[in-house]
Amino acid sequence: QRPRALSAELSRLLTEAGLPILVPILRRRLAHPEEAPYLAAAIMAVVTVIGSFFGHKHVSFRQRRTEP
Repeated sequence: QRPRALSAELSRLLTEAGLPILVPILRRRLAHPEEAPYLAAAIMAVVTVIGSFFGHKHVSFRQRRTEP
């Protein structure tokens, strides 16, 4: 259960690091800058889901070799 807690912590840290970077960029580029925090959060959610998928694919769902 420890890897799951680590995964959640990394996900939270990635989101906290990404939002302050994305929001100002999106505010400058969007026609409605007030929507930037919502779009940034949605982008970070997608990044987190994709990262979690690949992380679990290579760690949690890994096939273990059986020794004969």
